[in-house]
Amino acid sequence: MSYSPDDWRKAITSLIKKTSKNEITWELSDLFKADAWTEVDRSYQCPIKDKKYVVSETRGRHYVDDDEFYWTNGNDFSIFSSENFEEVRLASAPSDMHVIGSLFSAAEANYIFNKNVLGDLLEWDWPSVFATP
Repeated sequence: MSYSPDDWRKAITSLIKKTSKNEITWELSDLFKADAWTEVDRSYQCPIKDKKYVVSETRGRHYVDDDEFYWTNGNDFSIFSSENFEEVRLASAPSDMHVIGSLFSAAEANYIFNKNVLGDLLEWDWPSVFATP
């Protein structure tokens, strides 16, 4: 027995909804590792109960011949658990699901907002910054 693509879509959509309501928060992650064909540009993780949900932005190498390749952009959604003091990947969603890209965007926006990255800029008194003495 395994989870269907529809099960994965429902679960990921649930994470998007919880993220948009700020019921869950995302932090930078290094749990999802690159391999010979894939580079990981950025990952975010969200702990829920005993699992860590990780969404990543990736680039994959697609070879034209032995030496020449081109990059394709993608996303990965994986679930990790701590076992014997080590993070173990339990499962990964099918890679062709567009909803994973939406989750990545939501997680990134959540991380940026919760870090208050624009806070200092939005608090400035802009007219006085450019006023002449």
